[in-house]
Amino acid sequence: MQQRNLFDFPTCQAISNSLTNVTIPSAGFAAKLNMLCKEFERCFSHFNKWQFSFQLFSNHDVDVNTAPEDIQMELIELHHNDTLRAKFNSIGIAEFYPLLPVTVPQTHLHAAQVLLMLGCTYLCEQLSSLIKLNKSPPNITTE
Repeated sequence: MQQRNLFDFPTCQAISNSLTNVTIPSAGFAAKLNMLCKEFERCFSHFNKWQFSFQLFSNHDVDVNTAPEDIQMELIELHHNDTLRAKFNSIGIAEFYPLLPVTVPQTHLHAAQVLLMLGCTYLCEQLSSLIKLNKSPPNITTE
């Protein structure tokens, strides 16, 4: 945007092409986009902390050496259990974790933490939508 390359901004490009006397303030837009990117990184920086848990939750083929020590032996056990690997690939993630043997309690804990976080996020979004729906005026149509 700063170099006035509007390829990724088709609306700005259309306005610039249709109105010859209009100059797109690309430097101002670039500054706003930069601020937006920084705010996005700030708001979602906590997801970096959860990166390993998300990877483990969605795919057990994570590098055992980078895993926390309390879960490394469990990951080795899971990597060598062909039955569990086949089950993981054949059913949904949420249905898989209750089937894990009791010999992998840390894996259960990681799954519970991720499911709890995702479930809370889902419930908050649903509540927010419901509140927004209740605050909006009714849409009455007459025939």
